[in-house]
Amino acid sequence: MSVNRTGTEDQWNLGEMRTGGWVYEIMVDAEGGQVSLNGEVFFDVNSGGDFEIERDWLNEACLSEIKKALEGISGAFRESGEHSLSISLSYFGDDDPTVRDGELDERAYFFDLTESGDLVITSAVSLPLAKTPEEFRARVGDYFTRNHVKIVSKRFCDGSSSLELKLSPPLHWTVSEYTGFFDILTLILQKSRINFTSPSGVRTLVMAGIPEALLGSVENDWLDVKRQGYGISAASEKYEFSCDVASFANAEQGGVIVLGIATEVNSSGSDVLRRVVPCRRGSLNVQTYRHALRERVVPPIDGLEIDVVELAAGDVLCVYVPPQPEELKPFLVKGAMVGSKVSGSYFSIPHRRGSDKWAMSAESVHSMLVAARVILKSNSTSG
Repeated sequence: MSVNRTGTEDQWNLGEMRTGGWVYEIMVDAEGGQVSLNGEVFFDVNSGGDFEIERDWLNEACLSEIKKALEGISGAFRESGEHSLSISLSYFGDDDPTVRDGELDERAYFFDLTESGDLVITSAVSLPLAKTPEEFRARVGDYFTRNHVKIVSKRFCDGSSSLELKLSPPLHWTVSEYTGFFDILTLILQKSRINFTSPSGVRTLVMAGIPEALLGSVENDWLDVKRQGYGISAASEKYEFSCDVASFANAEQGGVIVLGIATEVNSSGSDVLRRVVPCRRGSLNVQTYRHALRERVVPPIDGLEIDVVELAAGDVLCVYVPPQPEELKPFLVKGAMVGSKVSGSYFSIPHRRGSDKWAMSAESVHSMLVAARVILKSNSTSG
């Protein structure tokens, strides 16, 4: 916090500031140019104008209480004759800063009051992918709308290598809620700098409530998205879903399915993720999807995760299939499509090639059976 003052004779008790279960009393000594917290001076104009405050304490502080405290301190100095008052609270978000691209990444947040009395938080994102206001709006506009955070200003600095943002978040948030929001915002804006090119990484993004961070990606041999749910009531829908999941179980690195994202075909024929289109709230039932797999997939898939994530506009569903032990493969699906119906007299062994599923051929199945027979015979002979 930094304060510039001319000096008057007065002391101001600003009352209590509540943060979580803790209560703090703030006192302003305008004559001495000091601000005290519970009797301990944590700011002194004559000692340079900076102070440190407990990270754990500030994490629990509600933004409305910080606003009230800054208003009180500002008002106390102003009523004592201050005219060149500049007051802000500084907070460094990382206890252990990391080094990225050879530069120290230590995020700082500055809490200020505008002339109209609004609380504004300033911070910066280094090396953002968005280089223009239009790219910024396209990449994170929905994220701001969903979280009810107002953009006061944005400024691209140093040839767009840094983006300074002044934001006005909901005042009922705590500092930790706001820094969590900004961490995810940074993740979206720097997506290429973080390795989310894996099924587990994609699941992390979806579970964090930011499936929009996937937009621009291409469906591949471990990523499949659907605009809407499978329906899962008819036998054909259960069969299709089971085959999609089993194909990932048979793949080397597993896979992930996300329901609630629309794709478009690009010039090379690939399916590109273009829009998040959440499904109707309550239309995705995790137990129904789990039951369909229990009925049809053999053996059960180890470590399977199915989750519904609630967004402002509806729900998305994420099915995560971790890599499976080789001794469990191949995963079979009871039934096969015969004409337009699913016949229970057959079974399928689905695999994935690029963004397409394909069934294992009879020749491949025969080869696997021959190989298994050879191994069994060899083991029995050696025993």
